[in-house]
Amino acid sequence: MPQMIHRCADIRALGFAKPATVIPIGIDTGACAPAPAGARGIFFIGSLDYRPNAEGLAWLADEVMPRIRRLAPSLSVVAAGSNAPAELARKAGASG
Repeated sequence: MPQMIHRCADIRALGFAKPATVIPIGIDTGACAPAPAGARGIFFIGSLDYRPNAEGLAWLADEVMPRIRRLAPSLSVVAAGSNAPAELARKAGASG
């Protein structure tokens, strides 16, 4: 639980004041290589032909990321998922 509080504190440090919750995912992160020291980023994973996932990622790209980029321009965003709708794939390519 302290890890979740710490991550929400990181979000708040970027100026986000609304209620937030970090929801852990079912991936064994111990099996993954650690990020380089000082690396910061957002990782989105989900089947993109599931409408709520596609809408959430579009909202992240359209509404959230422009604000975050002003505060943390070097923050990386990685989205992984199958069957991305063409419009969503286009947005991802355009925003880098």
